[in-house]
Amino acid sequence: MGVTQSSPARQAAPRAIRAASVPEAVLWASDPSAPFSTPFELSASEGRIWIAPANASDRQKQVFYFKGANWVRARQIAKPANAPKPTVCTIVQAGFQASGCVHRLWDDTVEEYIAFLVEHRFNSVRLPLSVQWILTNGETNGLCGEYEGWATLDILDDLVIRLEQAGIFVVLDMHTLEVDGNQGLWCDANSRGECTANEDAPIREAWEVLAARYCSSPNVVGADLFNEPYSATWGLGSSGTDWGLAAGRLGNHVLSHCSRWLILVEGVANNDGQCRASASHDFCWCQP
Repeated sequence: MGVTQSSPARQAAPRAIRAASVPEAVLWASDPSAPFSTPFELSASEGRIWIAPANASDRQKQVFYFKGANWVRARQIAKPANAPKPTVCTIVQAGFQASGCVHRLWDDTVEEYIAFLVEHRFNSVRLPLSVQWILTNGETNGLCGEYEGWATLDILDDLVIRLEQAGIFVVLDMHTLEVDGNQGLWCDANSRGECTANEDAPIREAWEVLAARYCSSPNVVGADLFNEPYSATWGLGSSGTDWGLAAGRLGNHVLSHCSRWLILVEGVANNDGQCRASASHDFCWCQP
């Protein structure tokens, strides 16, 4: 899959919040006075991510480091008195899943979350999304604070712009298929437990929607194809369950609609011993 991406220039409207700090070597890529006003290219090679001014020579590229955060919010709930310690457990709610907007907006505003990212010198954020919300583009369900009554993609539009104005890069993450709960495959599998072209169609269509909408947003730089496909295989050659093969197809499909994005592919964890069967755990998001 290709991984070079080039950012268009776009005039950012001023906001009160100051732009996020970036490593000194690449300050030109996110000028605090006009974030993302200088076109740039990102590429991946030699185990690194590189950044350079658009159309620059290889000698001008520099290593780029994402200091990133997921847009999630953890909350603690009390356990029964007879439960083992610790006496609280944490529920992590991620992105645009259950409510059609980024979570926990009843606790803090979007501006406060972005201010936290800026204050702590994050230069990027990963936004977890749902295929169902993207394709239905429904209105929020009562938990979205300032975005109450907005359609999901309108919220995402506004959030991407506000992150751009704060100098923050964005990676879009297809976190779930449905509005709540994680799925082990990138599709609603058929009766054989496989993902064929028919079953793949919703996630392909969702990425088409995102590419059409955000490919021109200079701060949107990556597509995390699907979150934690823990029921998939890797390297076994089965087209219906082999995430390595499917990620190649899906990644190329995304790039055909937005060639400037980096493609991110997560592993299959230790599904049926796949980590041990694959060299050096390269395809896992966690060690077995």
